[in-house]
Amino acid sequence: MGQFRVDTTEDAAEALAHAESFLFRRPVEHNLVLSILNQRLAHFEPGRYWVVRNHGEVNGFALRSPLTFAATVTPMAAPAIAALVDTVVADAPDLPGISGEAGTVAAFAGYWAERARVCAQPLEAQRLYKLDGAPNARPAPGSLRLARVADADVLVEWSKDFQAEIGLPHPGDIAEVTRRRILGARLWVWEDQDDQPVSAAGATGAVAGVTRVNFVYTPPEHRRQGYASACVSALSAHLRVAEANTCVLYAQLTNPTSNGVYCSIGYRPVIEVLLYRFGRRGLRLDEQAPAGGR
Repeated sequence: MGQFRVDTTEDAAEALAHAESFLFRRPVEHNLVLSILNQRLAHFEPGRYWVVRNHGEVNGFALRSPLTFAATVTPMAAPAIAALVDTVVADAPDLPGISGEAGTVAAFAGYWAERARVCAQPLEAQRLYKLDGAPNARPAPGSLRLARVADADVLVEWSKDFQAEIGLPHPGDIAEVTRRRILGARLWVWEDQDDQPVSAAGATGAVAGVTRVNFVYTPPEHRRQGYASACVSALSAHLRVAEANTCVLYAQLTNPTSNGVYCSIGYRPVIEVLLYRFGRRGLRLDEQAPAGGR
């Protein structure tokens, strides 16, 4: 089984220094963790980070930031998961949930229910997709452009609607995060022929050659006209030329339309992802402590 040790830190820079080489080995599967760490270095947010070692070699990593959110864990083997749970139970007994690769978090949830003596229930299933080649063009009237400060009010409202639709809380103040993304050139809109925004998408900065498309949203009155498909296709093409070799994105498995759209663009599945909640049976996750995507 090996000799497992789990080190805990509240310093994102220290966590990255210890785990970077491990995380870079699988930059697609580890992109969410890497991008969160980079965000914490750029904009401080309290967090807790766990580095799992076997005979001194890092072979697992988990983080919880913000501290009211569920933890996110990298794929790892069962003995490493068991050691991680032992440490997290002591460090964060109020942990509201866990998210990550389906097999890993199912095992984590099982150990957690046994050792913390609380209910563990699956809350949401997603699929991680990646795009390694040129995306398939998805024609629609209009064109892609970077979001501007003048778009902020519209995009803040769209962000609120987006979070309400996916059923998970937003990690931070929506208005502040939206304006930060605009100023950082991380949000794009699709304009129709009348130069009106009709769809939007964002992207994280590239880490280890991988960038993640996120916040893909079209308001209801503009749906079923191909705007989201065109927006994601055009943005993915731009990102692969300007920033990264590989684009990734997550799609909720409860939304077959989005999964089909991403596959038609050229995205291919990598892993399934689960979010588990911990606590009293029947209690909503956001009633104990929020957990959600970034």
